Amino acid sequence: MRVKMSEPLTQPPTPAQNAGAKIEEIDEEKLERRDNIRWLARLAAKEEQISNMISSAVYSVKNEILRKAIEIADKTFKEEVVKFAKEIAENEKDLTKIRLNAIEIYAGLKAVDTIVNKLLEKYTYRYSDDLVDEDNVIAEMREKTQSIVTYFLEKYLLYDGVLDDGKQLLEKIIDNLYYYYTISEIKPGLEKDIKMIREQIESDHDIVKATYAILNDMLDLMRDNYDDGLSEGYEAYEELERNYVGRYQVCKVYNQNIVLCSPYGVYLANNIHFRRIVKHAIEAYAHFKTIEALYKIMKEALQEFNINTGEFEKRLAELISKTTSIIEEIMNYK
Repeated sequence: MRVKMSEPLTQPPTPAQNAGAKIEEIDEEKLERRDNIRWLARLAAKEEQISNMISSAVYSVKNEILRKAIEIADKTFKEEVVKFAKEIAENEKDLTKIRLNAIEIYAGLKAVDTIVNKLLEKYTYRYSDDLVDEDNVIAEMREKTQSIVTYFLEKYLLYDGVLDDGKQLLEKIIDNLYYYYTISEIKPGLEKDIKMIREQIESDHDIVKATYAILNDMLDLMRDNYDDGLSEGYEAYEELERNYVGRYQVCKVYNQNIVLCSPYGVYLANNIHFRRIVKHAIEAYAHFKTIEALYKIMKEALQEFNINTGEFEKRLAELISKTTSIIEEIMNYK
């Protein structure tokens, strides 16, 4: 007996069904974006909780540098986290500004997290359970903010990471990208000043043992953040170098590609992956801002002991400025 074939159990979606699925996808994306924006905005409401938690440690320490660390951690949270969270809350529709504010919040939280959980915890955990609670709320905020920054990059920045003509944008950032190469391979960077400061501290017998230990720990944190920040910056530069095609006296079109001819050489501008560059630049920025916060803590002590800091402040300001410029050029590019 011949069995009649039945109709397929599953039919291809109709145009109306496709349209419905598309609307649903768009709605989910809008909800995710709204939830992330509102989460950032709600950080402003954490001001009193975090301030009380950080400040509670002041009763357990006598060392002036640690007291300064508590002050700077609290101030950084208010000025680098709460401030930008409030700006987001006031205007939840300016996506470009929200993305930049999210980066500032992330950098601020990284600085606070470093001070609280890598410096103060070592000297205050025996006396203050409030300072570093079991939930480690500051670290969780930092991690969540980092994930939101990544979300914004993946969803709302140069969708595939490259531009049909990246020449104009590359021209704006190439000098600053090469700066990472310069201080990595040619000129001395912060490591020279950090080493010089450490040597002076080690040779100054007027510095008591406890203060010496704290300053040394802070210099270690600075050096770690500098190494990590510079590594991220160099990765951003490497994205440029992956698209290097040589040096020419006269700039020519290379295999029909759009190229940028610069004093550094010729680059395939339309192959540059700008999302990778800005992602590394954001991480570098967070590390450099952490160094800035640590330096604010120890600056008064260094002045008190007549420690020569060399070009530390100038070099750090330059690092932050150039990294900020890269981030803003890419994030604001239309």
